[in-house]
Amino acid sequence: MDTVLWVLREMSLSMRYLKFIALACSFIACTSATEDVFTDEELVGQIGNKDLGGMIALSDMGRFDTECVPGNRLGLCEQCGNDGIPEVAANDGNCPPIDCSATGQNQLVEEGDLTICYQNGSAPRLAGNCTEIGRCATLEEYCGDPEQVPLLETRTDPCVEIVGCEGNLTPTREFKAIGSPCNGRGSCEADGNGGARCSIQLPSACRFDEANSPVRFFCESGQQDGTNRTFCEYFVAPPNGGRTRCVDFCAMLGLESCQAGQSCCWNNANMNDCAKLEGITCGGEPCMSPQGCTDMICRCIIPEQAPNE
Repeated sequence: MDTVLWVLREMSLSMRYLKFIALACSFIACTSATEDVFTDEELVGQIGNKDLGGMIALSDMGRFDTECVPGNRLGLCEQCGNDGIPEVAANDGNCPPIDCSATGQNQLVEEGDLTICYQNGSAPRLAGNCTEIGRCATLEEYCGDPEQVPLLETRTDPCVEIVGCEGNLTPTREFKAIGSPCNGRGSCEADGNGGARCSIQLPSACRFDEANSPVRFFCESGQQDGTNRTFCEYFVAPPNGGRTRCVDFCAMLGLESCQAGQSCCWNNANMNDCAKLEGITCGGEPCMSPQGCTDMICRCIIPEQAPNE
């Protein structure tokens, strides 16, 4: 009986001991779990300290995705900037070459008393041939809108010509030989600057193409009677015995004929100057022919300009 009581007492003590151990373990586990939970700031402070071997803080770990070596080329139109961040490169040798001068061609234009050779091209408006990372500039982006750039100019005169004003050639001046005929009854003479000029000068609105015109020579220019209009007068004689009417001749030059009741067309007195005989009709059938006359004096009127011109 005593033995049984001793056994029961020992078992009771053992049960109390086991409960104590279980309670202690539970307390330790909870405490450990609480100590291991960190906020982001606490975790960053823990990682990278000397106790953990100098590991890198989490806040710096993302930099490996964006940082690069300054100056390195990374891709098309992409380089590493001074701050270690990729950026757009100004130029890239892998972009196709762009020549802004190729956007237009040379063009010869008469402006008043001047003949000017223009280059209808553009100048670069970007610092380089890249527009963004991974993309080269287009011709329009790099060069912009075409502009007229004067390359060479000279006074408009049949004794001087601008040649080479086409494509992308370099234009130059060429002068006719001294004594060459010009403007009908004139001749090329020295201009005092190493070039030549015609001895008879025509107003800009009265000029004509000597090679493709029935004009034998220019007579005069002045103000039409009773008007404030300016006229240009010519000795007209189509080549190879051809015929024309003054109304058709003036229209060919972009000029106008006289109004009704005005004298503008005459038979010529001779073949050497602008002396006139009787007047003839400018339209209809001058010289009794619907095709007109073989030679005559024609007066053409310069059109009036619109107010905004």
